[in-house]
Order: sequence, then structure tokens, then C-alpha cells
Amino acid sequence: MKPLIFFLCLFFSLTVKSQSYDSETLYNKVVLLYDHRDGKPFSGTGFILIKENSYFLVTAKHVTDSISVKSCRILFRSLESTAQELTIKEFASETSQFRFDHKSDYAILELEHPTIGHKDILQRSAIEFSAIIDSRESIPRFIDILVLGYTLNAINWEDFSPISLKSYIASSLLNVKINNVTNEFLVYVIGAPSLEGFSGGPIFGEVIDHKNNKLIKTILIGIVTGNIDNRLGFITPSFYLLDLINSSLE
Repeated sequence: MKPLIFFLCLFFSLTVKSQSYDSETLYNKVVLLYDHRDGKPFSGTGFILIKENSYFLVTAKHVTDSISVKSCRILFRSLESTAQELTIKEFASETSQFRFDHKSDYAILELEHPTIGHKDILQRSAIEFSAIIDSRESIPRFIDILVLGYTLNAINWEDFSPISLKSYIASSLLNVKINNVTNEFLVYVIGAPSLEGFSGGPIFGEVIDHKNNKLIKTILIGIVTGNIDNRLGFITPSFYLLDLINSSLE
């Protein structure tokens, strides 16, 4: 076990500078996106990312095909663990638009105009940019991963918390064409199919010392990006997100 832990720590120390987050802290990092499409409710999952005092809403591109910046509601987990409902337009200007990575399933929206009260919400909910793993190589399959997301069919508004699924990476990087992305792009297969509404939700890798029951490091390895016939679920790797955020700040 010790050589394995040493290898994992060495691998992630070379690719990401991060910290460990407990489960409750991670639950606060996930948001529910809710809108209506053709008169029917539609939801997806997202999260807030911060880099250099700039805040971004991150989700899946195919989620943004069914929501509008002007009407979409964004639900945070409050300090009392209840649902705190706001609208995206309270954080962004009327002309704000999602930016897409046409090589993957990522979409980001810079939250440029938060009020002081709203900025406090963003600070509490944001994931540090340094948590993103910058590896263009396949991640080892034997790390533990945590998948977080919301589904409209299973929500307690008074005890608002995402569903968490423990899983594993079931493949190396694969070229796949899915959803509304024009071209094939690299994904991982996840060890369990995602639930409806999970698209855009963050997936964290956890380096754990199982012998001592100690969480060593938490990293953001990607987002949930849909499935094929409810059998294979996919992860869009985080290096696409790094490229998209960096290009938006140039």
C-alpha cells in the first residue's frame, strides 16, 4: 500500500497543487441549474470556479442548450443546508453569454457583476483553480472518484445537498462523439452510468491512505458529460477546462 500511495502523491504533486476537502465542503461547491424548456422543467448541475478574483460558472455545453442566462435559476447550498435560489442574471450582465470549448463538452460563464452579498455566496461556493489537475495523460484507474450532482426527481429543499456517488475510472482516455459536440473528443468511461440532471457536475479524485483512513488530496478531474443508452457514463477531463478558462482571461 505504501508504494502505491507514494506513486499517487508523486503523480498528483507533479500535476496539481491542491488541498483536501471533506465531503460537506464539497457538497457546498455544487449548484443546481433550473430552467424551462418548451414549457417543461429542465435541470443540470454546475459549480463555481475562481481564478485571479474572477468567478466562473462551469457546466456542460449540452446543458446550456436548454437554459438561458436571462431565465435560468441557480440554486446554492446555504450555510443552513437549505436551497438558496437566485438567478444567473443576478451575477452577470444582460449581454453575458456562455463560452464553449468546441473541442469538448465544457461551457463557462464569467460572473462579472456580483453584488457584495452575492460575492460572499460565490466565495463560499467556489472551487480554487489550483484544484484542477493539468494532465494530458490518462489518470490511473485505481484512484477513488466522487461524482456529485442534482436531479429534479430527488431533492429535499430543506436539506439541500447533491447526490454523491463513489465510483472509479473505467478506461484510459478515449475518442468519443457524444451529445451536441461537433467533433470527437477525449473522455473517460466512468464506472457507473450518470443520473438524469448530473450533466455538468464536478468529479473529484481522492487520494486516500486507506490504511490510516486519511484523505491526502482532492483534485478536480472533470465533469459528467452524459451517457450512451444509460449504460456508459463519461467524464470530460479537466485539461479542456484549463484551456477554456485560460483563453477567456487572455
